[in-house]
Amino acid sequence: MKHKALLLEIIGVFGMLMILGAYFFISFDYVLADNAWYQLMNLSGGAAFIYYTIKKAAWASLALNVVWAFIAVFSLWKIFL
Repeated sequence: MKHKALLLEIIGVFGMLMILGAYFFISFDYVLADNAWYQLMNLSGGAAFIYYTIKKAAWASLALNVVWAFIAVFSLWKIFL
């Protein structure tokens, strides 16, 4: 049981690092919003947070991250098509 809790926290930290990293890169002009890596960071961070918030029953945060991930998917769709 302890390993599951640790894995869940690692997933949460991964999500946080991806979203904050993407925010850092765009805030300091390292990437533009149409950069696929930027959007992949947002998508992977959002997806990790979706899983994390479902497990923690943090419903407001879940709604935010579902929208966050959807925006990233839509942006990636625009980039690649």
